[in-house]
Amino acid sequence: MIEWTIEAARAATSISEVIISSNDTAILKRYNGTPRHPTLCGPDISSFAVVKDALKRCRGFDAVCLLQPTSPLRTAADIDNAVGLLYMNIWADSVVSYTPAGSQYTLVTNGAIYLARRETIEAGSLIGDNWLPYVMPASRSVDVDTAADLALADMLLQQDAVCA
Repeated sequence: MIEWTIEAARAATSISEVIISSNDTAILKRYNGTPRHPTLCGPDISSFAVVKDALKRCRGFDAVCLLQPTSPLRTAADIDNAVGLLYMNIWADSVVSYTPAGSQYTLVTNGAIYLARRETIEAGSLIGDNWLPYVMPASRSVDVDTAADLALADMLLQQDAVCA
């Protein structure tokens, strides 16, 4: 799943630098990633803590786009569209991906894209007060947390529904 995420990030024209933070030595070697400090590994570690740690090695960024590997069906176009949404709305401090749930008026966070301006990150959050939703279709919004989620993601990939 991490490879799908890395490839989507690298294919996105709006992303100038891809930082891969992991404790998996094979992934680090293959993609020239940044090793995580052991205290930042495990199920109880927040994504924000990992982002802050990775940014210690970066300078001059305008915004950060967190792409969690548990949402592998997002595309480079989704990333580029979310970045475009942030930059077209100068007042917005962040963009979060959502998917429709139940009715056209109900949206649920899908975990695929968290995008925040530098100032929002420096203030201590991935989601600021002036955030915008980036709405994705259900076919690209699977958040893989269980074996059933993985089976669904695999089925969608086999059906090529991700491109829809």
